[in-house]
Amino acid sequence: MQRIRLAEANGAVIDVVLRRARRTDFPAVMRLLAHNEVALPPADRSTLRRFRNIINDLGSDIYVCLTDDEALVGLLHLTYSRQLCETATARIEMLMASGPHAATIRAALANLAETRARKRGCQRLAEQTMAPALDEANPLVATA
Repeated sequence: MQRIRLAEANGAVIDVVLRRARRTDFPAVMRLLAHNEVALPPADRSTLRRFRNIINDLGSDIYVCLTDDEALVGLLHLTYSRQLCETATARIEMLMASGPHAATIRAALANLAETRARKRGCQRLAEQTMAPALDEANPLVATA
């Protein structure tokens, strides 16, 4: 868990917590997906089981961003792959945020993705086209 203070361009400062998702985050994650108009899977046992399996999968990470009042306002889903003949790659499967500080939260989650990719030994960070664009000047980032 990482508590950080984010400064916005207009001078506003917000405190958030970035942490790995927990299985109990499922309802809040579904609300965030719905708020961002993502096509939702049915909210049934199989979807909950899939969410729990992704959280427990060593080849992926889901991080959430929470406000001081524990509202889930951001989500980062990263996957990691290693190939025999290519460099290790991290892929941003989903990066989203909502609320008045969404752009600042997305930027913090993108920085977290870069940090996690390096920590996992990935020389490349790719993003899905559905994720908001990341810093193109960053040599670690490539659009898939």
